[in-house]
Amino acid sequence: MKKTLCFILAFYSLHFSYSNQWIQKANFSGTPRNGSCIFSIGGKGYIGIGTDSYPVYNFKNDFWEYDPSADSWTQKASCPGTARYTPRYFSLGSKGYVGTGWNQVNPLFNDMW
Repeated sequence: MKKTLCFILAFYSLHFSYSNQWIQKANFSGTPRNGSCIFSIGGKGYIGIGTDSYPVYNFKNDFWEYDPSADSWTQKASCPGTARYTPRYFSLGSKGYVGTGWNQVNPLFNDMW
């Protein structure tokens, strides 16, 4: 009984000591962002829109895909709506949705893409 308990404790301590390590992946290929949207579809991650500067905003509408199996970033088609900050976003099935948000010209968008 004691040997089994020791084995179980050793296994769990070994497992948890290795599972909490950080591993660096490919750097994001776009410009750094604030107020962007992020979601996942089919095991890939997506980031887009937002701003790369403050307090003079440089609004973005570009989108990027991260493929964890290739550890690479690929630029995708830009959001056809106006560049914006802090949109609302979600994914449903195989599609991502982005809407609302604001920029310095429009205090609040009411569109959805």
